[in-house]
Amino acid sequence: RYQLVEQRLLSLIESGTLTPGGKAPSLRETARHVGVSLSSVSQAYAILEQRGILEARPRSGYFIRRTPVQL
Repeated sequence: RYQLVEQRLLSLIESGTLTPGGKAPSLRETARHVGVSLSSVSQAYAILEQRGILEARPRSGYFIRRTPVQL
């Protein structure tokens, strides 16, 4: 199920809805919107962070990296 979240976020970035430096939707908001568990969203966000697409900021959430790797 985490793949659904991953695909959705990448789609939003590619379309320009989410822009570099901008805040990614919260984990809870994404879980509700996509209809998956919070742990699936956490897994997807962690993978996107490892790939250099998202950046976690303590107490602030996840942000789209200013210079994301090639999608």
